[in-house]
Amino acid sequence: MTSSDKRNNDKQLSREPFSQFMHTMDRLFSEKPVKGMLQSLDDFFGSMRERSFPTEFFNKPNYYLITASLPGIKKEQINIELLPQAVTITIKHTQNETLEHPSSRFFQGKQGTSTVTRTIHLPTPINEQSVTASHRNGILQLKLPKLKGNKIDIHE
Repeated sequence: MTSSDKRNNDKQLSREPFSQFMHTMDRLFSEKPVKGMLQSLDDFFGSMRERSFPTEFFNKPNYYLITASLPGIKKEQINIELLPQAVTITIKHTQNETLEHPSSRFFQGKQGTSTVTRTIHLPTPINEQSVTASHRNGILQLKLPKLKGNKIDIHE
């Protein structure tokens, strides 16, 4: 193989991934979508909303108060991780479904797990040892005492 043949072969190989990409894009835009474009966008952004939960943040003089609305969630499904200036709340939801078909003596089972995480950043560090949490009637409440700094006396 001469050097010019090798260069032509290299050019052919380098074009191939690009042509494959172009073919894929052509196919994407030439096929009719199953749903309309706006419906697809609504579905995409709607699924983003489902991956979060509403929270409220209150900055009190000596502590921060965070409330999260978690209807239908048990306290065993909630995990709270503390960092010096942030709190991460993770909800793990497992759903089991079993269908019995009596006529065919067939059982069908489904299991799904979803995890939703929300991190709330705090303006100042917190006293991690004094944090309290409660969960009642679908409302998670965190009380995060602020870390007090040391006062330094100035000498002459």
